[in-house]
Amino acid sequence: MIALLTGSTGFIGSYLLEALISEGFKIHCLLRQESILNTVNNTAIKKFYINYHNLSSLLKSSAFENVNYVFHLAGVTTGATYKDFLAGNLTPTANLLKVIYIKKIKLKRFILVSSLAAAGPADSIRCPVDINRKPQPIEFYGMSKLLAEKEVLKYNSFIPSTIIRPAPVYGPKDKDFFKLFKQVNRGFNVSFGNQRSYTSIIYVKDLINGLLQVISNDSTLGRIYFLCNEQPVCWKELYRTTSDLMHKKIKLKLNLPEAFCRVMGILGDVYMIVTGRKTLINSQKAKLASHKFWVCSNKQAKSDFNFRTFYSIRQGLKETIQWNKQRRLLR
Repeated sequence: MIALLTGSTGFIGSYLLEALISEGFKIHCLLRQESILNTVNNTAIKKFYINYHNLSSLLKSSAFENVNYVFHLAGVTTGATYKDFLAGNLTPTANLLKVIYIKKIKLKRFILVSSLAAAGPADSIRCPVDINRKPQPIEFYGMSKLLAEKEVLKYNSFIPSTIIRPAPVYGPKDKDFFKLFKQVNRGFNVSFGNQRSYTSIIYVKDLINGLLQVISNDSTLGRIYFLCNEQPVCWKELYRTTSDLMHKKIKLKLNLPEAFCRVMGILGDVYMIVTGRKTLINSQKAKLASHKFWVCSNKQAKSDFNFRTFYSIRQGLKETIQWNKQRRLLR
């Protein structure tokens, strides 16, 4: 079997790459020109450098030959403008689908890894977002991911597909949750008005297991699934558990008000526009932080393909912290 994989140099993509090779797949990795993928001459992997925005070059690429599965993970999570998000999330998805359709490639499955952000936050902890609720994204990233989902659904009659909306993903090699670890490592707990907010999360290995389950089950065709831990977690509890596992005492706690977060977000936007560099805080991230319940339900996934998570939040955090300590990224 041959799987075409986008986003293989990213956090989740690197894990999926390893898992697919372990399952006996040959992998065609689509890479942007600036991407670097260290494969140590692995014969199971072929690299194809492409431009997602150039449809004609994609059509000429041999990357699609004899492909059975497509796992589309490539995308962007930050940007200065809505146009940046559309260029990073919508256009690549649309062009991949066009190539598959034009070339009449007989796929077994096209998997789009989307995001909880495409659905938007829940109204309360008791009402997690599920597939029955109309998507209500609140910022550019979620909006662009939802448009990418709609692009996939347009081809449902021609391209067998499944859309996965993971909750925030953490684990070894992740950069976002690593910021939390660095804070705790220094004895800080600084948050932007979200200490008492709740979020669903998922350990990266549980997500990869779910993705592999999806392609082996025909009942998942044409469906959308949320993948997450059984229970959401409060950010305050995440900090507490992390400090306990790292044996660090929190010396400084700051829960900055939402108004401050919004101002910092605007300043972050200006910085990105002027310098072209990404920032930790911008107006889109501020919108995400302003909502209290980023929680979803994996009930449909459990019903359709017996999805389950094997890592508790504490187990996942412990393994992630140990990985970072072994590489001297944390003390």
